[in-house]
Amino acid sequence: MPDSSQLLEEFGMRIEVVPVSKLKPYLNNPNEHDEESYSAISASISEYGFAAPIVVDKDYEIIAGHGRLEGAIRNGLEKVIVIVASDLDKVKSRALRIADNLTQKKSDFDLGRLIEELDSLAEHGYNIEHTGFDDLDLEKLRSQLTSSEEDESADPYEDQSPQQDLVAKFVIVFRNEAEKSAWYGFLKRVSAIYPDLELPSERVLAYIRSNPLNDGDILGPNRT
Repeated sequence: MPDSSQLLEEFGMRIEVVPVSKLKPYLNNPNEHDEESYSAISASISEYGFAAPIVVDKDYEIIAGHGRLEGAIRNGLEKVIVIVASDLDKVKSRALRIADNLTQKKSDFDLGRLIEELDSLAEHGYNIEHTGFDDLDLEKLRSQLTSSEEDESADPYEDQSPQQDLVAKFVIVFRNEAEKSAWYGFLKRVSAIYPDLELPSERVLAYIRSNPLNDGDILGPNRT
């Protein structure tokens, strides 16, 4: 029976452990990473180890895994696992680089299953921030799921009477990143104060009823 190395070679691949200095980032990589992305990847490697190999061509130029390389460096790793796609030429490597990024972005979560998995992890005492989601993200997911379920159950031909409960939706516009950060920080605070209330809107209303707001209570001093 052939070993795993022989099986990989049949598919034009091989696994190696190489120094990070040997890897060559692709200079025209179309997939951009911001600091938030790098931090999340770095935290994932710190928590789970280097579980996903970097894919490179026969010249050790990266096809998939630029973010993982940066995460490895930030974690002080001197060597990483790579899959060498030795049968790919430069043209196919460039095509795979695009296809790999695009297929990942076309994949969506099933909100109900995602929330169930995150809740299960939290019940086992696991810090869900290691998954890339935090408590505020989880609240947003619950709100999205509730909204989608309400939209699916709504009868578009049902008469709307003044007595019916209506759902109002608002768009919050922030003037700068500081205001945005302050707002989400406020949502985290009310989440901790009112853990028994399911929706963020319910928690905000409960907070307002108990603590009449003055200018600047949430977003800082009122500026005109």
